[in-house]
Amino acid sequence: MKITPTEVTKHFASLYNGSNPQYFAGGHDWSDGTLFTMEIAGHSHVLKILPGGTEHSLDTVRERMSFSGYAAEHGVQTIKPLLSAKGKMVEQHSEESGEYLAVCWKYIPGKALENSDPRDSGEFYHAWGALLGKLHRLARKYPTWQESEAKDASGKALISRKAEYEVFYNWLQDTEVKAAWQKLAASLDVHPVRRNNYGFVHNDAHSGNILRNDSGLVLLDFDVANCLWFALDLAICINSEYARILHHSSHKDKAADMKRLFLEPFMQGYNSENSLAEDDLKSIGSFIHYRHFLMFAVFYNQIKENAPKYLEIMKGELLSGESYIRSQTEEFFGKL
Repeated sequence: MKITPTEVTKHFASLYNGSNPQYFAGGHDWSDGTLFTMEIAGHSHVLKILPGGTEHSLDTVRERMSFSGYAAEHGVQTIKPLLSAKGKMVEQHSEESGEYLAVCWKYIPGKALENSDPRDSGEFYHAWGALLGKLHRLARKYPTWQESEAKDASGKALISRKAEYEVFYNWLQDTEVKAAWQKLAASLDVHPVRRNNYGFVHNDAHSGNILRNDSGLVLLDFDVANCLWFALDLAICINSEYARILHHSSHKDKAADMKRLFLEPFMQGYNSENSLAEDDLKSIGSFIHYRHFLMFAVFYNQIKENAPKYLEIMKGELLSGESYIRSQTEEFFGKL
């Protein structure tokens, strides 16, 4: 657990005129930050505190929160950043314990998906697809779409697919997997980049980042938002729901029927808001493979400690390019 010093939490709360901040969620080794709830003018708000140790972390957080705010202003039920008393979207603070950043927004009520049976989730799947489709439709008009405006001293974009490639290449600990990652990244780079298939995307819109309330679905956590293919954003959602059913639910016996139970309503919802060309849809299997590399990097130490045999299975799938989820996806969409 990553502990945010109490004095840091209180300092940031004061910058938003908030009172009595209480731990809410996050702060794990794999988390991007820690969430606290607090009262501002009688209303519940969320304060998110993130590490700010890199030279340009303020710029990347600001740019990602700007995109979240744009989505909120255009009808997506999501995070709309609250400006601090100083008029800042992102605040920063230094202590002996480190550098910190903070953002704040009004609390949005909702319930998580939890252990839902896919047979009873058709309405949710349709709404989830529509939510993602709407976000992609909005991204087609968002000024930033190929890479971030924020650059480092050499002029390299801080938010881009190239930056993501580099982060995960450095994160991967297995030499063979690193080589396979480079090969996959090179093969994806030939995929067309067009205004109607590429742009600022959430990049982690799995069901764990979605709540349900009376107004519909709520999309949370833009911490890894990036400029990428819309089909990759779709692949992340698809992979997450198959993984939930296969590994994190009591509904593994429904996996063989997920094309009908999940993919059909999900894509019907997506197509009600946005459409992709056939070559983009047929690339989703490759993007599922891409996502598996990222999961291998992020959870490598955790899986190695708790399920080393499964780690070897994951590695084998990465090197071969074959997996159950990819095969199911390509049966539905086709493949290039």
